[in-house]
Amino acid sequence: MNLKKFSKNKKLTTSLILLGLFFLIGGGFLIYRTFALYSENKEFNVIKGRVPEFIKGLKSFDELKTYAVPNYCIDHNIVQVSHESDYIEELDYHAFNSSLTNETVYNNLKMPEYRFCGSNPNNYVTFNGEVAGWRIIGLVNTPEGQRIKLVRANPLDVELAWDNKAAGVGTATFDYGSNDWTDAALQELLNKGAYYLGQSGNCPLGQKGGTIPCDFSESGLTDNAKEMIDTITWNLGGYYTQDMSVSNADLVKNFYEYERGKGTYRYTSNRPLMWQGKIGLLYLSDYGYAAGGMGKEMLYYPQCMATPMFNWGSNENYIFCLYDNWLNKENLGQWLLMPDDQSNFMVWYYYNKGQDSWPYSMFLSNVNDLYEPASVIPTLYLKPNVEIKKGNGTIEYPYELTIKTL
Repeated sequence: MNLKKFSKNKKLTTSLILLGLFFLIGGGFLIYRTFALYSENKEFNVIKGRVPEFIKGLKSFDELKTYAVPNYCIDHNIVQVSHESDYIEELDYHAFNSSLTNETVYNNLKMPEYRFCGSNPNNYVTFNGEVAGWRIIGLVNTPEGQRIKLVRANPLDVELAWDNKAAGVGTATFDYGSNDWTDAALQELLNKGAYYLGQSGNCPLGQKGGTIPCDFSESGLTDNAKEMIDTITWNLGGYYTQDMSVSNADLVKNFYEYERGKGTYRYTSNRPLMWQGKIGLLYLSDYGYAAGGMGKEMLYYPQCMATPMFNWGSNENYIFCLYDNWLNKENLGQWLLMPDDQSNFMVWYYYNKGQDSWPYSMFLSNVNDLYEPASVIPTLYLKPNVEIKKGNGTIEYPYELTIKTL
């Protein structure tokens, strides 16, 4: 055997093996790093490849639209929701508000909406002097056009009645109050009473017009906040809880339409389906569109939208729709705006019993008597000339707002 030739061949073989291992390890690292970079930044791969950090360059709320993907809630960002039905033609907005035309309203309510979704999106905002005390629901359609909708991050400190007028007072026909928001005691408190004025007073609770002392001198609306709040036409369509037995009746998109008059659900034919004002409450559909869908990618959002909302809390297969939702609050019963259309003294409310009970929640499954106590979470729309001044939407660095001067 030629030992010199064997030694030379052995060295060559060893070199080739080492070189192969180098390329294998290097290539593997490159693939890993590429995947890691994608994983770290996939939240920015929304529409046109990687985009800047959410707040960078954000000059107006319209720019929120560039971060949305139709029908997907991507990594706690914003989902684009389309509304294609013709239900709005059933309502005569022009007769209600002479400054509107039905054609304009119809077009306004057909625009895609952009809503924050997931378990904890960066949508905190400083408003009414409350640092990170409010959150942005999204760019939402109204008859007057698209507006930014805000909701208080936490309920007011006192639980109150939705309404509790005595029989014969206003629209009340029983001593339990009336579920007509246009003259509800809570509506008057929020829009012209102690909360709106930022002072102490009496608040509704109990039957036959009962009251309790309440003080909003610290948490009531400031003059600066009032300057930013728009007067909007709120829709007051109702829904009957037993209709949920109908297949898919309580899909999110269907609740959205019931609220806005599909089928003109109301207790009597002369019951108003619209109200103009500044402060209202959440709709059921606001909860629905805030769902995420399990994990950072939120790929189950379409499944949540295709599943009746009642199943979110009663079926463990869909519980992620309920708990991956930034509007969800456990062990809290709170008033919503939608009335029960089969009675004059009940409205819908949200109550989540928490994950330690089964079913996990009575999520949107019941109505409640108007005069009973429940949490109040004010909701409002900003004027179109309000814009972001600074912030990134986190609870540590919330958005700050300013009124744009023309």
